[in-house]
Amino acid sequence: MIHAYVDGSWMAGRTGYGAVVLDGAGKILAQFCGPVPDEYADGTRQVAGELVATGKVVQWALDQGVPELTLYYDYMGIAEWAQGTWKAKQPLTQRYRDFMQKARARLRVHYVKVKAHTGDKWNEYADQLAKKGAGA
Repeated sequence: MIHAYVDGSWMAGRTGYGAVVLDGAGKILAQFCGPVPDEYADGTRQVAGELVATGKVVQWALDQGVPELTLYYDYMGIAEWAQGTWKAKQPLTQRYRDFMQKARARLRVHYVKVKAHTGDKWNEYADQLAKKGAGA
């Protein structure tokens, strides 16, 4: 089973994303971080980073032919918009919802909510990547 941790960060007016993908033994298979352009974030601060990080992981899994993924996140919208339990009202969240719904045809995603900043090694790692992406 493939596992991935995603996070977003907003620091000093900049949004960043971070994600790490692991195999079942905890070996890093891929990691992502970078800035989210202001026009894409559209005032959503770290939420845009959370969604971009998730999109990067899901696209990686699709490109690798991964059939199933466990996704760990600390922002509820990751699962709620993807599963359609929250209404996607903004263009950013609508694009995310649409992308995730399309991805479901080829990838089964298990969503696991983790509490932020509680010492979870890989969640903290994704957080550091997101901060780096925001320019910290």
